[in-house]
Amino acid sequence: MLIEAAAADVSVKATPAALPERGIAPETGSAGSAAVGIVTVEGDVTLRPRFGGTYAHEVFWPAFSCARAGEYSGLTEWLEKGMRVEAREPSTGQSLLMACACSSSEISMRMLIRKGARVNGQCNKGWTALHHCIASGSSHLYMADQLISRGARTEIRDLIGVTPLQLAVEQGSPDAICRLIEAGADIASADDEGRTVLHRCAARESFAMCTRRTRCC
Repeated sequence: MLIEAAAADVSVKATPAALPERGIAPETGSAGSAAVGIVTVEGDVTLRPRFGGTYAHEVFWPAFSCARAGEYSGLTEWLEKGMRVEAREPSTGQSLLMACACSSSEISMRMLIRKGARVNGQCNKGWTALHHCIASGSSHLYMADQLISRGARTEIRDLIGVTPLQLAVEQGSPDAICRLIEAGADIASADDEGRTVLHRCAARESFAMCTRRTRCC
């Protein structure tokens, strides 16, 4: 299928194999390319996503904006044009599912998971889709419920040891805190600096509120 791409407005037609590399190998690979999906930044330094996977070719970058906006039709169009569901956004290492987790589009999330998106995949700073969902401060907690019901682990830590529950406390979201504890999140977990969930509650001057919430859950 022809991929519409352009330097400014993604409108020049080319097949995936014919896409110019410009620092990133095409999604479908190319003859003689030993490192598909590697993006070149800051001169000649080549990087891969910290937690695996490959970076998306630049022609597919607009798909991440579609995911963040929860645009189901836009997402499906990019996937039909050849984008891999687990392709990662350069610099952030986010997948489409992680970007979509910040939206309110449950149908987009379900579609991405159905097509093979890794629920517990991590971006370059160690966040999963659940981390992104909670940290966005979204009131659409059914997105977090969907992730948890599809196997999202509540105890995955980022690069500094922070769990989704700790992020929920930082966001000051009692509902998110309760949902995560109900799903098995450990309230005694500590980050790499030794800060626990209760340390974060105290830092937000919401210790009493969070204590009541954890008891009721």
